[in-house]
Amino acid sequence: MEERSRNFLHHSTPNFPVSQDLTHSYASNPTLSRVISNNRSGLSSSWTKILGSSASNPVKSSYEPLTFSRSAFHIDNFNVDSFITETRRRVPLESVVHDLDEYSKGLSLELIELINRDYLDFVDLSSNLVGLEFAIENLRKPLLLMVEDISKVKVSLDERISTFESKMKEKRNVQSKKSVLILCLEVARSIAQIERLMRGKEGGENREEGEKEEAFGLALSGDDEQSSSLIERVATEFNQLKYYVSKGKDLPFVKKQEAHIQSIENTLERGLARLFNESLSTKNERVMSNCLRTYAAVDKTKVAEEIFKKAIVRPFAQNHITLKNLDEANGLDGIFSILIDFIQKDCQLVFQVAKPIRGFHFLVNCVFEEFSITIINRLSKIFTPAFPDSFLKNYNTSIKFLENIESFCESKSELELLRFSLAYGEFMKKWNTSVYFQLRMQDIASRLESSFTEQIQIKNPSNSTQNSPEELVLNPSVVLWESLNKCWNSDIFLRAAGHRFLRLNLQLIVRYKNWIEEEINKDSSANPKKSTSFWSFVVHDIQILSNLILKGSLLKRIEESLENPPEEVLNTISGCFEEQLKGSMGLEEKLKELVTHPTLQKSLENLRALRGIPVIYRMNKGTPTTPSAYVGATLAPIREFFTDSAFGWSKERRKEWISFIFKQLLEQYAVTMQEMLSGVENSENAIKKMLKKNNKTSTTPTTDIGKIWIQLQLDVEAFGNHLNQLEVNPENFEPHKKVLNTIKTGRKKFEESKLDADSSGAE
Repeated sequence: MEERSRNFLHHSTPNFPVSQDLTHSYASNPTLSRVISNNRSGLSSSWTKILGSSASNPVKSSYEPLTFSRSAFHIDNFNVDSFITETRRRVPLESVVHDLDEYSKGLSLELIELINRDYLDFVDLSSNLVGLEFAIENLRKPLLLMVEDISKVKVSLDERISTFESKMKEKRNVQSKKSVLILCLEVARSIAQIERLMRGKEGGENREEGEKEEAFGLALSGDDEQSSSLIERVATEFNQLKYYVSKGKDLPFVKKQEAHIQSIENTLERGLARLFNESLSTKNERVMSNCLRTYAAVDKTKVAEEIFKKAIVRPFAQNHITLKNLDEANGLDGIFSILIDFIQKDCQLVFQVAKPIRGFHFLVNCVFEEFSITIINRLSKIFTPAFPDSFLKNYNTSIKFLENIESFCESKSELELLRFSLAYGEFMKKWNTSVYFQLRMQDIASRLESSFTEQIQIKNPSNSTQNSPEELVLNPSVVLWESLNKCWNSDIFLRAAGHRFLRLNLQLIVRYKNWIEEEINKDSSANPKKSTSFWSFVVHDIQILSNLILKGSLLKRIEESLENPPEEVLNTISGCFEEQLKGSMGLEEKLKELVTHPTLQKSLENLRALRGIPVIYRMNKGTPTTPSAYVGATLAPIREFFTDSAFGWSKERRKEWISFIFKQLLEQYAVTMQEMLSGVENSENAIKKMLKKNNKTSTTPTTDIGKIWIQLQLDVEAFGNHLNQLEVNPENFEPHKKVLNTIKTGRKKFEESKLDADSSGAE
């Protein structure tokens, strides 16, 4: 059986030619179709049996290789050398050869098993293909004939298409020449029509150029209906002529007519110019309107604007914008008043006539442009920032003049055209506001710097509780406030440099803060150079300045100077000031130390006498009824401080500083008291131990601790009375309450322990 299977594999494969044409055209031959159909049914059934059997009962090799995987042979780019090299890295070559031999034998057995199982189906597949090659050979000849016929038809069609394309190309050439001819005819017709219209009804064809201009001018000066009709026709024809010329600019005929067309255009421009000049002189509104409409129709609005500028605006500007007029009493303001009157009286007619006609901007392109150029060229000294007062006056006068010019704009678009025009930009560039600001800044900043270096002047603060500039004590603080306000004075502030003046305000505040820091660094609690009053007044002025800037009149002045800016801008400005002032307020802790340290040190030195209380009550002194002497001595420096340094302070500030000083004083008092009591207790314990060692008893204590507690309570209550005199409620002052409660608690415990001791002795 195995031998039979091998013979089948060798001999059963059919050998017949396959034509590609068969795939496309076998359906047109009945014989071929029948053979294919019969064989296809047989082939299909045979292959179905084979594949179905193979799929349902696959044959697998019993041998599984150990040195490689079966899937390695199914890779598309399988390479023998790579496979051997990769496998040898893992196992010896002999093992690989052995596995390959065994795997090959297994595959051969699989193939033989498959053929033996489906042998009859393979035989049917071979028998079903008998005679197929003869049918294909019979079909080849008719197919070749068909190909030959199709080739002939294709050649014939290509010839006809070529002929058709040639005819169409010829037709397109004819149409192109026809279009050129029509264009030339239209150019000639338009030229003739324009000349006829410009000659007038009574004119002849042989008139000279000057006569044509005069005739055209007379025609335009006729009644409205006739002139309007003539303008419309001339404009229409001329625009058509320009359109035709633009389309045929490369044609020889059009090039020959260029001189003629230019002559017509020049004649039209000269005629219109002469007539427009006459209408400006006579103020003939009808003729002026006709001329402007013609200029607009032929897209020559710039020409009309130039004529108006040269004929009307320039002579007036040259006569009135002079240094002589500038040096007169009214000066620049007088010149600008004359210019505004000129616009109102001599230009309004042209503005009104041109208003319904699109394309004209006499105000921007004629009036303001000429005024701007003349002012820049003839009155250049008004732009000099070397004299800030004159510069500011001239600038404000010029801005007012520009606002008056803008009031003549009829629409928003015209206003934007004016503001973005080249003349407007050049006029504004001449005002060197940065140099002006530098001069003003030097003046303002130098005055503040001088106040820092001069001897500090201190005035007594007012007793007012209102935040006003009169409350400022130190001269640098007064100068700072004046400098901040000076930036926004009408004789200083320049709106174009508003952002710079705002920045200068912030810089002045920073410089004031730096000056305070410099003074703090120079001074120190160990080696003070400034008096306590000076530092207390610094704190006072910082608070007043903060209130004046954030809640006072400065922000209102800024808002007025900036002409009511949006709310978000004001919030940003307020935030900037608040941020800078927070930096100044951050110095208060250092300032509090400088202000209170000398006073506190004096009080703490006198507070040391607290340690001597046990000595007083060691010799059986009577029960205390008055505060200790050290209390008055301790409070004396504080009383002196609030009499001299804190004179005129607000009630809130006095309370704040009293609380600050007494808080530290009472904290130190509590520490000293605990140390003193601990010392007394240690002494008592030592005496008791000594007496016990000597077998002695003492009926009289060497120190009366109860009296010490009473004295401490009287002293702390005296501190509270002084707080009350300074308008600080001791019952609400936490440090005082804490010390007093500590003393009361200690006294109570002592009394309770004494009672317990007495009761024990009685028993």
